Amino acid sequence: MQALFNFTPEELAIVWLSLKVALLCVLIILLPGIAVSWLLARKSFWGKSLLDSLIHLPLVLPPVVPGFLLLLLLGNQGLIGKHLHTYFGFSLAFTWMGAVVASAVMAFPLMVRSTRLAISQVDRHLEIAAQSLGAHPLKVFFTITLPLAMPGVITGLILAFSRSLGEFGATITFVGNIENETRTLPLAIYSYTQIPNGDWPAMRLVILSMILAPKKLDASRMINIQAKLQRKHFNLDVSLQIDTRVTAIFGPSGSGKSTLLSMIAGITQPDSGTITIDGECVFDSQLGINKAIHQRRVGLVFQDGRLFPHMTVEQNLIYAFKLNSHINQLIQPTEIMQLLALSSLKKQQPHQLSGGEKQRVALGRALLSSPKLLMLDEPLASLDEQLKQQILPYLKLVTESIQIPMLYVSHSKDEIAQLTSDIIHLQNGRVVETNLATH
Repeated sequence: MQALFNFTPEELAIVWLSLKVALLCVLIILLPGIAVSWLLARKSFWGKSLLDSLIHLPLVLPPVVPGFLLLLLLGNQGLIGKHLHTYFGFSLAFTWMGAVVASAVMAFPLMVRSTRLAISQVDRHLEIAAQSLGAHPLKVFFTITLPLAMPGVITGLILAFSRSLGEFGATITFVGNIENETRTLPLAIYSYTQIPNGDWPAMRLVILSMILAPKKLDASRMINIQAKLQRKHFNLDVSLQIDTRVTAIFGPSGSGKSTLLSMIAGITQPDSGTITIDGECVFDSQLGINKAIHQRRVGLVFQDGRLFPHMTVEQNLIYAFKLNSHINQLIQPTEIMQLLALSSLKKQQPHQLSGGEKQRVALGRALLSSPKLLMLDEPLASLDEQLKQQILPYLKLVTESIQIPMLYVSHSKDEIAQLTSDIIHLQNGRVVETNLATH
């Protein structure tokens, strides 16, 4: 066990090189990332879709492809690299500086996605108000737009830094795996696994990688939505970045609340935009990504519960649990029955349950699917006031006991006030107000 934490100078040098590459990567992409994000979020121009697609290509191509293209472009015999080498004696290929470039290319899309969404969320009326006071557009950007978008910028930088730490394919293709020069953490782990007695050094570097990982995980546990949907009598156009534990979506009937959840779940396909859940892109109209409902790992509690009428309460719960037995289960059926006081009802059929009991079962069933995101679509709308007050304590108990991000749709301010202070106000398919804490 002592050998597991006995890091050698060589291993510490590998960590230092990895951190240096990742930090420089973040510094390189910071200003271009903000500029491109603003351009994509605020401007319409010919070739916008092409630019957006080119920026996101590293996310969908095998990582060795960007590495090979960098070699053709910046290698010593490349289109640009040969001139750098001939006239300035400067080389990027097979150097640690080349590793920075490779990491920047792979991390740039993550920076842009997060920052672009954050800028899109900034209320343009605030920018107009600043201009009306005499502020130049650049002044407006640096004093209004950028500060309000800063949480998204920071998230993008954290994701880019983490992506750089884990970069392998483009790096090994462009700069190789040279000891004391380009051998970063992932390359070193790979190298140690290829030699005799390399298990312990590899394991030590894996531990260091895991120590650095939580920031990436924390940053990616969010919902990013930028989507448009046009129907005959209704248009939905939303741009949201949500990283709060429990978020309420509030608005009158017909404002687009249920449609928004339907798009996130994959039931309704937006006309255009992107949707990312917990760092995973589930919809991107530009890249042709549209994951099926069962692939999104979203738990949805409907207004009417939608329990399977031919199954008992217990069978409804077990059904969801067994379907997701291949993933890490967040909670066991017995724990859910205890948490939601369903043990005495487990042999009953849905038609024997009250409205409140049905909703508790529906909630438990959704939780047993081990979702990345739990969404409740006006789950108390069909209940009278007495039953609502019976259900709300269970909802609060769930938010306190189970660490799953939750979107709660309602047109009742009283319900929302008992669950969260983080609110998104929808009206006529548009976000008219957000009150989201930064966690």
